[in-house]
Amino acid sequence: MASPNAAKTAALQQRLAAHAARWPQITEIKVRWRAGYAAIDAVLDDEDDVLRLCRVKDTGHPELWGFALFTYSNERHEDNILPTGLPFGTPEDALDCAAGLYLGDPPARPRTPEGSTRCCTRAWVNAGSRWSPGAGVPCSTSLSAPAR
Repeated sequence: MASPNAAKTAALQQRLAAHAARWPQITEIKVRWRAGYAAIDAVLDDEDDVLRLCRVKDTGHPELWGFALFTYSNERHEDNILPTGLPFGTPEDALDCAAGLYLGDPPARPRTPEGSTRCCTRAWVNAGSRWSPGAGVPCSTSLSAPAR
């Protein structure tokens, strides 16, 4: 019998690999677990080219995962929000957001609660019992991975 993390890894990897078909340059999705977090990386056309995308946090619910975008400027994962305006969502939402930013095909961006069109960055922060504007990146901003 596989360990719980091995089973979760396989299930998450299979789920994301099926969804990643939208990006032809992604040949494989890799999932690594550490302390309740799953780091999601994409192997691109060139087998040696691995793009670090994001990290999702297992909340125990299959459709609600915390989200952190890997930022190449700081070389770390930073808690962020998804285009829905929430800091959690499905693993597919996380993949869409991160791969869209780094591969140049961002997902459709719904408007955030107060009409802003910020994409998956820390555009909205939870200020007690309400969401308020934070330091997000305008959707017109292009984020790209480092040149290889």
